[in-house]
Amino acid sequence: MTDATTDLTDLDSRPRRARLAWAVPALAVVAVAGAVTVPMVATASPSLPAKSAAQLLVDVSQASGTPLSGTVVETARLGLPALPEVGGAAISPTALLAGSHTARVWYDGADKARVALVGDLAETDLVRNGRDVWLWTSGKNTAQHIVLPAPDPKKQSATPTPSESLTPQAAAQQALAAVDPTTEVRVDGTASLAGRSAYELVLSPRDTRSLVGDVRIAIDSETSVPLRVQVNAAKSSGRPAFETAFTSVTFAKPAAHVFRFAPPPGAKVTGPGTSSSAAPEVPDAAGTPKSDSRPRVIGKGWTAVVELPGMSLPSSGGSRDEGSGSVSETLGALTRAMTPVSGSYGSGRVLRTKLVSVLLLDDGRVFVGAVRPEVLEQAAGS
Repeated sequence: MTDATTDLTDLDSRPRRARLAWAVPALAVVAVAGAVTVPMVATASPSLPAKSAAQLLVDVSQASGTPLSGTVVETARLGLPALPEVGGAAISPTALLAGSHTARVWYDGADKARVALVGDLAETDLVRNGRDVWLWTSGKNTAQHIVLPAPDPKKQSATPTPSESLTPQAAAQQALAAVDPTTEVRVDGTASLAGRSAYELVLSPRDTRSLVGDVRIAIDSETSVPLRVQVNAAKSSGRPAFETAFTSVTFAKPAAHVFRFAPPPGAKVTGPGTSSSAAPEVPDAAGTPKSDSRPRVIGKGWTAVVELPGMSLPSSGGSRDEGSGSVSETLGALTRAMTPVSGSYGSGRVLRTKLVSVLLLDDGRVFVGAVRPEVLEQAAGS
């Protein structure tokens, strides 16, 4: 099968909604993971009818709501320093920045989804059934219940948050959201994975300020559902810096009971009608909530930068007097691996990994993006 390259100015002739607005499991668990390769059996590339990049983008947009269940493995090789674990979940937020994690996924449309992420001795389940959302952590036997607001038909679904990035569908949507005329899109052969044949769609940013070299999306030849997403760092010829893939998948409607959740006996429940139902606030390095912490996005596409205000930078590499695994200890581990910087924006420290750069300023602002550190510094000074 020959390669096909598409200029994004041609794609702009059809509605953006058709390119980008496609179904993603509404709930998934963060799992940015590390050193273990997704288990795949090497097979010859399947022979499939030729399709252009534009055709595949349309096909993916029309795969909305395809029911499925399967097993997903997510892997990241970001080169982060060792971080302490925070929290009592099966997979804590910092643990998800390294290692390899496997989850079972069930999906039946935008309002019915379940992810079960299993650790060594604990499990975390995230379940959505209509407007009801449950997050259960077996290690602490806690369950958080959230009732979502009624959907607004005039608004499109929001781009997945980091906590919705486990499945190939969600990761692919985030990549496709960056598609614009600065992106080269092409078809690069076919692949076999999870026992299915797929087309390989490749997105390559033309902006050299991005740390992303390209994004490869394996699209199922029958259902057009993304089966695997691989992100390669710029100027890197090794293994993908990030990947998420189905190792097994079945395209059938999951049983209704999969999406019914009841807290187990003795579980501590928070949510509507309980005394701890208020929305959680983002803590600073000392664990103090900051009610004015509101993220801001600067720029767009491949070079977008997220600003997170209201976080205190540890002055001595992080205090350990709050116990192992505190937020302060985590920031301390990061800052010890950072390089001091200063400019018109003030002073702070910067960390660059294969795919992500982080700028922590002494005034409490944090800038994060898949860009070179100088892009973060420009955003901080704007």
